[in-house]
Amino acid sequence: KNIKAVKLEDDAESWQVMPRIMFAANSFQYGGIPGDISTWQNFGKWLQALNADVCTLSPERIAEVKKLTADFKTDKEKTKFLYQYMQQNMRYVSIQLGIGGLKPFPATFVDQKKYGDCKALSNYMYALLKAADIPSYYAIINAGSNEEPADPAFPCDPFNHIILCVPFKSDTTWLECTNMQKPFGKLGPFTENRYALLVTEDGGKLVKTPRSTDIDNQFNSEAHVILDANGGAKATLKILSTGEYRDDYLGIAALKTDEQKQVLIKMLNMKQPSLFEFKPSTDKDGTKELDIELEYDKFCDVSAGNKQFYKPRVFDLWKTTVPILEKRKGDFFFEIPMLKTCVTTIDLPAGFEIDALPTDQSLKFTYGTYDVKYVYDATKNQVVSTTKFNLKNHVIPAAKYTELQVYLDAIAKAQNKKLVIRRKA
Repeated sequence: KNIKAVKLEDDAESWQVMPRIMFAANSFQYGGIPGDISTWQNFGKWLQALNADVCTLSPERIAEVKKLTADFKTDKEKTKFLYQYMQQNMRYVSIQLGIGGLKPFPATFVDQKKYGDCKALSNYMYALLKAADIPSYYAIINAGSNEEPADPAFPCDPFNHIILCVPFKSDTTWLECTNMQKPFGKLGPFTENRYALLVTEDGGKLVKTPRSTDIDNQFNSEAHVILDANGGAKATLKILSTGEYRDDYLGIAALKTDEQKQVLIKMLNMKQPSLFEFKPSTDKDGTKELDIELEYDKFCDVSAGNKQFYKPRVFDLWKTTVPILEKRKGDFFFEIPMLKTCVTTIDLPAGFEIDALPTDQSLKFTYGTYDVKYVYDATKNQVVSTTKFNLKNHVIPAAKYTELQVYLDAIAKAQNKKLVIRRKA
């Protein structure tokens, strides 16, 4: 009663700031199976009973799994092999029948039909590991970028996804079983840094999934630009990406050429090229490579007399700014922590020399840094710039919003500095 309307701020999360009341029953019956959700442990017991008759492979397949993994020395090596086996042989299809919103297809069904939803594939992975005598836990979780975490003090069912937890002696490995390109043991922003309810022998147990760092989400690039005397240019761009950036560029690689061009120009905030060639490249050990050839009829921003003014890069390493606010009320959410680098080499045209080089910048923020350095090699007539941007924490407290706003504006100004060259007298 008498609660004023709340306007959600940009890049805030509604679950963090909106007023609400949540309800959950203690006792319930679903699909004819009675359950109790007064504690997380009891809810886990119900899930364990629900899955009891669907989590074992046939004796013949169990024998085959043991044979397939016999030559691996450690349980982790076996798990990695079986996870990649599952990725290569199964596909994600979301079908729910009967109590299918909560109960997975039998592992034998997935083994035969080669498909399943998140429940079915995670349960199948559990069965594969069980056949190899490796314990794991079916884990129910609330998935989505910056999604609301479960509340340890309020047992209920806010979950919408299943993953798998494998507790090795030296560490705990989490497996996303619906993504057939995800590296072994990596989750990403869809399920990281929040509570999962493990279905253990003793019932449900809330456990936090790992939090990624800037090192996990890297965008490392090299650009070589050859200017011509008329203000045009040819450029070669190489990008090595990991984590969420890898996922983005795997998706782009599957698009048609025109779509690739449109998406990348927008994503990288690039000047429109006259020629764009996206070359097939590798995806190995969790690193996706992109190779792009570009040509520009007009790469020069302004030409005046004997001088030419250029933006000294093919693309901006960072493009986001935020508005000035008198008082920010909610935390500001980026999608991921990240580390981005670029080394840009610019070959000046014959007969030209440097008139003005952009100044070096070193900008600092509580949760990140931006550094750019320019070097002119007179012998090679080249300008080499090295740029680095990192964001250590992707959730920025409301109290730090003003600092963030000033920092991002300073980056925008730094990136807008011009390289000026002139024709030699």
